[in-house]
Amino acid sequence: MAIKLGGSGGGSEINDIKPINTTELLHTDAEGNKWLRQGYLDTDTTTYPAPATVRKTIGEWDGVLNYSSGSVPEGICFDGTYYWIVELTGDTLQKLNASTFAVIGTFYITNYVSNPKSVCYDSVANELYVIGTTNNNRIARFNMSGTYVGNKFDARFLSNTGAGLSSSTATGITTDSTYIYTSHSSVPMAKHSLAKWSMAGVLQERIELPLVATTIMDVQLFDGNIWLFGNTPSALFSIDATTHIWNGDSMGTRRYDYTSKTFVFHGTTCVICTATSQPYYLKHPYVTGVGLGRMEMPQSSTSSSGGLQVNYTRIK
Repeated sequence: MAIKLGGSGGGSEINDIKPINTTELLHTDAEGNKWLRQGYLDTDTTTYPAPATVRKTIGEWDGVLNYSSGSVPEGICFDGTYYWIVELTGDTLQKLNASTFAVIGTFYITNYVSNPKSVCYDSVANELYVIGTTNNNRIARFNMSGTYVGNKFDARFLSNTGAGLSSSTATGITTDSTYIYTSHSSVPMAKHSLAKWSMAGVLQERIELPLVATTIMDVQLFDGNIWLFGNTPSALFSIDATTHIWNGDSMGTRRYDYTSKTFVFHGTTCVICTATSQPYYLKHPYVTGVGLGRMEMPQSSTSSSGGLQVNYTRIK
């Protein structure tokens, strides 16, 4: 994809990207070319059939579902039928109805994993993996009845140089049943990277992350990308699961709530757990269309957007 700078014309081609000094969502230049503002998609693929930048992106919120017990969930996953969450209150694993979010099972896991921070579903093993911050970030295994069935491994890696690259304070876990990815905080360098493990717990690599947020709160594999939920600012962003290159996206969540800690994608739905006076859930769909998609945010650890360049992509 070419990236061109300059004025509105200049012999551009479809899928070219450039900054344009306008506030329009869809800009028409002097030659009649159509340019769509980054952070937005146009779902009219009949009018705009050519762009190769068809993306799935976060749409408008389509509902709030109250969840009246417990604390703000630390982690959430979807097993194809039910949601599962982990909470710090009582060190619990809970099974939820996928439509109403009603609790249909509560399992106390404090004897197996203390201070649970995240949960993921392994579709091959048909098990849940819960990671906590004690016992070297131990990963505990649970079957679909919420019964503890053993430990996976300790998600702990140490630096050979003593330069601050050791893992600390697990914050997230996800798996594609071939590898397990964990996120961490506290240690300055570790909190800007992911650890990629074999299913047997052998560290494969550390994946350096863009400095979109100061700390990664949770991680999910979805749609060919590794999605990350950051803190300061509160935002969702993604890197390509193969190349590990940042997609340039960042969707701020702070305008909805300040205490979000976890999220999950599945199908055409995204759920973010959050809280005001009580925990509740925000649901919204994916939208398929053309354009760069996804909201821009500066690649830095500050929530300031001063001086942000707004790009446009040519869609016709």
